[in-house]
Amino acid sequence: MSDQLKAEAWNQSYSKGDNFVFYPHEEVFRFISRYIRKRTGLTSFQDQQEFDDTPQGLDLGCGIGRHVRFIDDMKLEAYGIDLSQVAINEAHKICRTEGRFHLVDRFHLGSITDMPYEDEYKEIV
Repeated sequence: MSDQLKAEAWNQSYSKGDNFVFYPHEEVFRFISRYIRKRTGLTSFQDQQEFDDTPQGLDLGCGIGRHVRFIDDMKLEAYGIDLSQVAINEAHKICRTEGRFHLVDRFHLGSITDMPYEDEYKEIV
């Protein structure tokens, strides 16, 4: 199935309100907490390893942005890419509603086979 056909199917699904998941998947939460950054208080964190710069996370198939927003909550630099323009538009809307204007431009329409990033640009995918 081509990316265009997949995108049409996902657009149709998101247009009906399907796949609107708002909380991070438990395994993503565990991975970030164990290997990247653990929350130790309301506004405090402990890095699980030493980083030169703030790690950048990319959510492939980000949908409406639940993992992008979680990565942002962990004070990491977050990005998302999805085939569905409807999902990307909803992610923009949610981020604007939450006052996360810095995330709006970090959602991109695209495919894992044609990403708008250079190789090795993100530390967490």
